[in-house]
Amino acid sequence: MGEVIELLATKSHLPEKYKDHKLNGEWEGYRECHILFDFLLVYKHYDKSVELITLDTHDALF
Repeated sequence: MGEVIELLATKSHLPEKYKDHKLNGEWEGYRECHILFDFLLVYKHYDKSVELITLDTHDALF
């Protein structure tokens, strides 16, 4: 998980293995990546920062 946070903090692209993608609906404006198979990180980029919103399973989030 440290690798993901470091990459997000430097606004680097996440490797494909993390399945990073935009969210829609009530989560529009946020992104999600897979830390593990069913352990997801929801986050949001701002001009000078990144906000880590939540870590949870897909079922718990959606």
